[in-house]
Amino acid sequence: MNSIFKKQFYSFTFTIVICLGLMSIGIIQSIRSFGYKQMGSEIDGWAERVQVFFDNSTTETGALDTNAFIQALRLLDSYSDKSFIVTDADLNIYWASSNINPQNLKNRLSLDKLEKTLDGETIEYRKNDIGIYDTDMYTKCYPLKSKTGLVCGVACISSSSEDMSQTMRSCYWIFIVFLLLTILLGFWMVYMSSRSFTAPLRELNDAAKVIASGDFEKRIRVSYDDEIGQLANSFNEMASSLYLQEKSRREFLSNISHDLRSPLTSMRGFLQAILDGTIPESKRERYLKIILDETERLAKLANNLLEINKLEETTQLNLKPFDLNELIQHTLSTFEERAGKAFIDLGTELYSETCVVNADEEKIQRIIYNLVDNALKFTHKYGIIRVITEPSKDGKKVFVTVKDNGKGVSKEDQKKVFDRLYKVDTSRGMDKKGTGLGLSIVREFIKAHNETITLKSDVGKGCAFTFTLTLAK
Repeated sequence: MNSIFKKQFYSFTFTIVICLGLMSIGIIQSIRSFGYKQMGSEIDGWAERVQVFFDNSTTETGALDTNAFIQALRLLDSYSDKSFIVTDADLNIYWASSNINPQNLKNRLSLDKLEKTLDGETIEYRKNDIGIYDTDMYTKCYPLKSKTGLVCGVACISSSSEDMSQTMRSCYWIFIVFLLLTILLGFWMVYMSSRSFTAPLRELNDAAKVIASGDFEKRIRVSYDDEIGQLANSFNEMASSLYLQEKSRREFLSNISHDLRSPLTSMRGFLQAILDGTIPESKRERYLKIILDETERLAKLANNLLEINKLEETTQLNLKPFDLNELIQHTLSTFEERAGKAFIDLGTELYSETCVVNADEEKIQRIIYNLVDNALKFTHKYGIIRVITEPSKDGKKVFVTVKDNGKGVSKEDQKKVFDRLYKVDTSRGMDKKGTGLGLSIVREFIKAHNETITLKSDVGKGCAFTFTLTLAK
């Protein structure tokens, strides 16, 4: 019982056998009861005739003309296949059918078996409980009543149950044959049903083993609309997710290897040149400064990676109300010199004088800083950058947008801009010192606040990053 197939097969088989067995017993008992009922109804008709003969043989004074009654009973016995026994009120047999063994008639009928009949009730015996037959007989004993209602005797009418027993034996065999055929058919249907049910599960198991080995391209053919089909779809979605994660992991390793190898190669070359004396004394300070810049970039990369890992594990938020407008103005002031050197118009479009939100002020400041820093990197000379705020329709949130008219992002790149170490500017022509982690940090901070961030962009027309914040009550 170590498989679903065996458990389902044996449980269904056991259920079928029990149900069919109980059904067969119920049907056979119903047929038996119906047979006895039919025999009883037939005997009731003969009992009515005996009572009529008894009434006709009774004189006006209430005395029974025994000879006339016996003659009538003999006539009745001549054309009936039933056995008759008639007694007086003391249960003394004074007439019986000719097919009854005379030796058995010497015995007096047991009073304890017929006492209810003497009280006016009809008694039924399904076997030879009356004690005078050599074979099983179905017997009904009726009280013979006078016209005044007094019980004057007992009439026992019996019919052989051999015919019904033969019929029942035939029914038994018929039921046994059909029961066996039904069980065999049930076995086959349960077997096929169990195989059909467990086949996709076996396929899922095999596919899981393939994926566990590292092959994330394995997929399951879905041909069901039930729960198993839904499970197969979920499995395929999981496999696709694992494939994308593996692909992302490889791209991440490739990107970080590139970002580490390039500055290390440059630093190694400059240091080797300085040690070899290739670089003159007058230029050493310049190249040492380049090496220092590269080490700072590597340190920034390492710190950002550590920060993102901490964010994914847990993010402690210090939620409190603060004025978002004031935070935006303060953050933009740190970029005034940089924007001025590039002749970039950096400004705001705020929908109100104050905008109090409930969030982690330090992390929101980092979000705005990273988005504005990213916009400055990819906005051309004399470009425009705006930080815009707008209220939501329900008045519960505020939309914050950092918009520029710079280089823009293609549809394909928009799907990856929040990935770690991903850079739209792969040549680093415009982003020479970036680590490719700024937008990843932005996304993690937004997720920690249970808010959303979106990007709208067209190549050559700039970008618009929009995120939501909850207004303070």
